[in-house]
Amino acid sequence: MLKHSDTLHHTEVAGYCRLKNYYCIGLKKEDKRVWHYRVDLMSDVEIVCDEEGKMMLAEVCAFDGLPISNTCWNPEKYMSEHLNMAYDEPRDIYIKIRNSDYTILHDWFGNHYKKTKKACEEGYDIVVVKTSPSMMVHWAMQYGTKVEIMDEEIRAKIRDEIGKMREMYGAK
Repeated sequence: MLKHSDTLHHTEVAGYCRLKNYYCIGLKKEDKRVWHYRVDLMSDVEIVCDEEGKMMLAEVCAFDGLPISNTCWNPEKYMSEHLNMAYDEPRDIYIKIRNSDYTILHDWFGNHYKKTKKACEEGYDIVVVKTSPSMMVHWAMQYGTKVEIMDEEIRAKIRDEIGKMREMYGAK
């Protein structure tokens, strides 16, 4: 159990896993949502202990569709499906990538991507990842010409962001 207080908030969360040194993923009592906390940005954080000094485990009631549980929790997979800890619902997204650039995929998605059998030009593959659509926009822009997102909705959002950047940086 993790307790955090500041002048505006007091939160107790059943911390489930700490990822990448500063994310705490957990559940709150009577709340079905998974919560992401940046522990490095908090003050007055404590691990709740009982009178004997033993760490108290939070009581999180089971419910249908529990997003994290001891039996099936895979932190690496969770991270690949929630890039930068995004809250939107992960879905399958197809990416065209040079077949010599798989390191990019592995760095972000671990082994949680699949090469498809979709036809593609020589030297390129189409892969599918299950991840956050909103964060895929920023991820694709980070890798520029190294990857091409095949999903039309995400492509439109990328074009939108490029337009905003063009205005900001003055392609006059």
